[in-house]
Amino acid sequence: MIQLTCKLLIFLFVIQGNITDLCDGMINNFPVLDTLLLINVNLSRIQPNAFQVVPRLRELSLAVNHIEDLVDGSFNNLDALETLYLSANKIKYIDGETFQNMKSLKHLHLDRNLINKLSPNCLRGSSLLSMLDLRHNLMEVVDGSTFPVIEPIFTDPVTIFLGNNYIKDVDPSVFTFKNPVNLHLERNNLNTVSTLFYGMREYSVLYLNKNQFNCLPDDVLENLKKTTKTIYLLDNPISCDCLKTIEKSFADELYGVEHLIYNSSFPCDMPVFLVP
Repeated sequence: MIQLTCKLLIFLFVIQGNITDLCDGMINNFPVLDTLLLINVNLSRIQPNAFQVVPRLRELSLAVNHIEDLVDGSFNNLDALETLYLSANKIKYIDGETFQNMKSLKHLHLDRNLINKLSPNCLRGSSLLSMLDLRHNLMEVVDGSTFPVIEPIFTDPVTIFLGNNYIKDVDPSVFTFKNPVNLHLERNNLNTVSTLFYGMREYSVLYLNKNQFNCLPDDVLENLKKTTKTIYLLDNPISCDCLKTIEKSFADELYGVEHLIYNSSFPCDMPVFLVP
C-alpha cells in the first residue's frame, strides 16, 4: 500500500493518474494540508479511515472518478472539511451515515452522478451545510424517505440544486426548516407548486424554469402580492389565457410582480417580466 504523507504540504493536486483505491490510512500525516484534489485519477473506492491526521483540510475534490458507493466512515477524521466535491462520478448508493457529523461541512457537490435517493439521516449533525448540489442525477421524487434532513444552526439561506433530474413530486415538509431556501428545480417534470410554495420560509426563492407548468393557482398569484418569496417560472408551457390572468392580477401591483419572473414557451403576444 502506498501512503501519502508530508508535514509541510499546504496544497496537493493530482490531476489524472491511477489511484484506484483510498485504503485505510492512505492519506496520513498532513498536519497543515488545506486543499487536496484527486481529480480524474481512476478512483473507485474510499475505505473507512482513509484520511488520518489531516486536521486543517478544508477542501477535498474527488471529482471525475469512478466511485459507485460511499460507505460509513469514508470521510472520517475530516473535522475541518468545508467543501467536498464528488461531482461526475458513478455514485448510486450512499450509506445512511456517510456525511453525518461533518460539523464544518458547508458545500457538498454530488452533481452528475446516478443518485435516485439519499438517506434522511446522511447529513445529520452537518449543521453548517449551506449548499447541496444534486444536479444531473436520477431523482424522481423528493420526500422524507428520499432526501436528507438538513438542520442548519445559522439563519442565512440554504441553497439546494436539484435541476436536471426527473422530479415529478416534491413533499413540502422537506423544506420547512427555519431558513429561507434558494431551491433550484429547473429542468424537471413538475407541474404543481402550491404546497411547496406555502411550506417555504419568507425570503425563499423557488426556481421552476423549464418544467411543465401551464399556470399557477389563483391563491399562489394572490399570495405573491404580499410575500417576500420569489418564483422563477421561465420557459414553461404556460397557456396564453394564464398569461393574461397573471397580467391582470398584477396590473395595479408594484410589489408582487417583482416576485414572479415568468414567460411562456408558447408564442403568446405577451410581455416577459424580469427583475431589472
